[in-house]
Amino acid sequence: MELNEEQKKHLLDLFNAGNDFSQSYRESGIKYITAWEIEKLLDLLDDMKELYGIAPTTSEHVDNSGDHYPNHWADHVWSDDSRAWKVKD
Repeated sequence: MELNEEQKKHLLDLFNAGNDFSQSYRESGIKYITAWEIEKLLDLLDDMKELYGIAPTTSEHVDNSGDHYPNHWADHVWSDDSRAWKVKD
């Protein structure tokens, strides 16, 4: 996989945010991790879906309309994977 400049920057930002998080945890324990460190890490993880083409899997269950919905609580896959949830046009 080749990464463009935006993806490279994001990956480095994600690594650094994760490193900050783990340093705080290892040095002081969970009670001293700031909300800012958690939010920064969560935002970067959310950005990964669009930047890298990551999608939730399709749930085996259906909603009231009979449509399958994204399985957000399961592992995610590459968006071109046959198990990936796709938005209906």
